[in-house]
Amino acid sequence: MNIFISHNISYLIRKEKWDHATFAKEFGLSAAVVSHYVRGKNIPKIETLVKIAFYFTITLDELILSDMEAGMFPASYHMEALHLRDINDKVNSPNKNDTIKHLEKTIELQDKLIHSYEIQIQDLTKKGGDESLKIEL
Repeated sequence: MNIFISHNISYLIRKEKWDHATFAKEFGLSAAVVSHYVRGKNIPKIETLVKIAFYFTITLDELILSDMEAGMFPASYHMEALHLRDINDKVNSPNKNDTIKHLEKTIELQDKLIHSYEIQIQDLTKKGGDESLKIEL
């Protein structure tokens, strides 16, 4: 299984025409940390991965397991990305109770997926044996 975190962060920075400092500021990081992510020296904390995925309206699967630049996304999991304005519209609709239940279920599933990714990242880091690769969980 290929992990594309550093490649995809680099791609998103280029796509937005940002520099490392701009990306860092958007996600509360330092430019040096972003540079380490792009070079594959460090892996972002899961909270940072979630923020990045939410900001760019992509799934964690897409951010971690896909070559986004090549447009190669895994078929195993696909989630509709919800924008804040979409959520607001749905929560204020006549069917808001159904929407809230759906969002709660989505959050529950995302929490399970995040936990699964944390375990996979830890396993891959241990198997790699690369002392220079540091994981921040």
